[in-house]
Amino acid sequence: MGHYNLLDTVFEHVKSSGGRRIFTNTVTGQGKGKTAHQRLYNLFSALAKSDGFKLRYKLEDHIKGLEVLYADDENPAQNVCVQDHQARVLVKEDFIDGQEKPLRTRKWARPQAWRWRTLQNGKIGEITQEPAACPITKFEEQYDKEIGGNRDETFRTPWQSQKGNEVIRVGYLNDTQSNNPGVWRLKPGSQPERIAEGDYGWPLVTRDGKWLIVTQYGKSAEKTLNTIVRFDLRTDQSFKTEFSSEDYVQAVAEIAPLGKVLIVRPDHSYLSLPEGDFYLLDPATGATEPVKGEFRPLQQQTYRQLQSVVGSTEYWAAIPDEERNRTQIGRYDARRFAFKPLMELPEIKFDSMRMWVDEATNQVYVTYNGHLLRMPLTRRRAL
Repeated sequence: MGHYNLLDTVFEHVKSSGGRRIFTNTVTGQGKGKTAHQRLYNLFSALAKSDGFKLRYKLEDHIKGLEVLYADDENPAQNVCVQDHQARVLVKEDFIDGQEKPLRTRKWARPQAWRWRTLQNGKIGEITQEPAACPITKFEEQYDKEIGGNRDETFRTPWQSQKGNEVIRVGYLNDTQSNNPGVWRLKPGSQPERIAEGDYGWPLVTRDGKWLIVTQYGKSAEKTLNTIVRFDLRTDQSFKTEFSSEDYVQAVAEIAPLGKVLIVRPDHSYLSLPEGDFYLLDPATGATEPVKGEFRPLQQQTYRQLQSVVGSTEYWAAIPDEERNRTQIGRYDARRFAFKPLMELPEIKFDSMRMWVDEATNQVYVTYNGHLLRMPLTRRRAL
């Protein structure tokens, strides 16, 4: 690349192993290209005056048909979802409408909001409604509303914390002088109701609305353990399980076909790591059993569930590999905790929450670094 400041022009040649920089005052904006430096300067000037550069991923060398549909660093793409055969993209844009809810940002940052937009002929189009399968803005609106606490440990998205029109939260009641934590039931039009007092985290409500599985934190001064506790939401009665640990323990996800809840005791406090001991908990009896398999897709679930494969009990999943700097896309069997890779993408890492598979068109949409990518869904050899 090249740039100028008054008299000097600087050319830089950058490679992964290093680079070189050349200063010169022998080129001008009106030069005819008699020297190599002047010809290079004229080339950069012509490129700068053109309609713009096209962003290209090195991944295009490996994935035929890969397209960069959207790349605006000022207004990055956050997520993608397909509903009613229409792709929709969540874009972070400047906050201009007083009816919108601005994103929580630092004081010096310009106010912005999330907006879902249609994707028409491969281009970002008009503002549209949020897809029912991807309730991201709804997820953000729920956070820190009435009940506060550590976001990572106390908040679950609505699909993981609802019982009918009720929402179960753990933490402390906002807008009060008291910082007394507990388990809370939130009902529309009613004041929060405390189910239990104490320090809890990682709440998970079973889909039938009968059981809450939650971690009760031990008190270090009393040398008590962190324990998985079951709450019968029909009676609000609690039952401690035998599943306790000095370290973190957490309910990861409900495995509905098995009628069990997956529990993890990680090797490290960072709970998204795949390493650790995994167990299946029967919410009705409290019985646990060890289980082996691939659990990373289940651990990735946040604002939505994994996307179902049409006509199957399996799910679409993307598993990033930090060591090999790649991502595998494939089908995940939550009954057997088995992953079958179909595609391997080198030099890019993303997870299932950043991907949507459009089976009708056999295409994969991915949001990565604020860009929207689209590629054919194909079975490929390892790269």
